[in-house]
Amino acid sequence: MREFFRGKFFVVLIIVLAFLLGFAVNAVFDGGVTPPENIIGTVFSPFQGVVASVKNSVSEFFETFSEYDTLQAENETLKAENLELETRLAESYHLEKENEDLRNLLDLTESLPEYNKTEALVVSVSDDKISSSFTINRGTFSGISEKDVVVAADGLVGYVKEVGFNWATVVTILDPQVAVGAYLPDTELVAMTEGNMDLKGEGLCRLSYVENTSLINRGDLVVTSGLGGLYPEGIAIGTISEIMIGDNGLSQYGIITPSVDFSSLRRVFVLSLASDSSEEGGE
Repeated sequence: MREFFRGKFFVVLIIVLAFLLGFAVNAVFDGGVTPPENIIGTVFSPFQGVVASVKNSVSEFFETFSEYDTLQAENETLKAENLELETRLAESYHLEKENEDLRNLLDLTESLPEYNKTEALVVSVSDDKISSSFTINRGTFSGISEKDVVVAADGLVGYVKEVGFNWATVVTILDPQVAVGAYLPDTELVAMTEGNMDLKGEGLCRLSYVENTSLINRGDLVVTSGLGGLYPEGIAIGTISEIMIGDNGLSQYGIITPSVDFSSLRRVFVLSLASDSSEEGGE
């Protein structure tokens, strides 16, 4: 027994008990962090920092998603508003163009009181590389006849070549077989417009039978002369865009940019002589 109290184990036991007693006294009287708590805090503090960092990262990650969803919703709203604005602008442009066409048609109507005007829509365009024609959705049922003149709000289109009950074929001034008596108000020149194979694809036609001594200028307006009996006088045909010298060197000709854009032509008006005018003409 005496050897136990003198042994190393007993000495270590006494030291451990004293150490624990010191911890207890320190906790009771100081109320602070005990050395074991300090040790545990030191050991686990880095892990706590890592956990806090991960927690913050996860929180920021979900906040980013939330902000992304908000921005995406705002972006969709802006797209919808922009589409609505573009639609309104397109409708406004369409209405403005329609009003302008109606004003031009009113001017034409007042200048040609002896004609009935029938509105028609272009339903098909010929893909023939030689001719230039299209079909409209009006025919004899609407009072349309062969040789009736066809115009658009901007100017001369051509004439009716064939007609059925509810359809008609219109040949345009771009067709190589079509010639129109022309007049240039600026220079009082009388000439003729003709369709041309080489120009048809570009939507152009030609002012022919112009002597070298005749004065024509780029930008000159070309209208129908009324000569020939088919086309009424004063309908716009187009403007001179280029002046060329003929192969013989003794004549010149002009390239005409038509007033009507045939590539986007959708609506036309057919001019038919009123019945009372026909009767008067017969008398």
